[in-house]
Amino acid sequence: MRFASFCLIVILTVFSSAHSEDKAATAKASLDAMKRLSWLIGSWKASIGGNAAYESWQIDSENRFKGMGFSINGKDTAISEKLLIAATDSGLFYISDVSHNPAPVYFKMTRQDSVTTVWENPKHDFPTRIIYRHPTADSLHARIEGLRKGKESGIDFVFQRVK
Repeated sequence: MRFASFCLIVILTVFSSAHSEDKAATAKASLDAMKRLSWLIGSWKASIGGNAAYESWQIDSENRFKGMGFSINGKDTAISEKLLIAATDSGLFYISDVSHNPAPVYFKMTRQDSVTTVWENPKHDFPTRIIYRHPTADSLHARIEGLRKGKESGIDFVFQRVK
């Protein structure tokens, strides 16, 4: 009986150490992914017909970028959202807080290369995917995708850096 208890303690210790190492590796990968997004810091503007959309990002801490986004329809603010990109030991998250949602919505980064970062949340109604592309130093191409009325749909925003 003592031997079985000893073996169980050893096994749990090994799994606990492996889990801690996995979390540390994920946290480091999240911070590295966040550093690759440093080009995002600043203010951005997109013109959509006669309307405008804005995003602004700043460094909040080593593992967080804080942002805000809003759209102007004529002279009225149509949509306003608080944004956050957070590196955690569970991954890199894009977090959107808009008034029509009861709580902030978390999108986990699923892919990143030198130009594109993709976040997804398949359980959210729309969008389920957010894509940020950085084709040039002063441009941000954002796309939101997901199902709308049963059909795959997307909305593109082509931002230019304003500062």
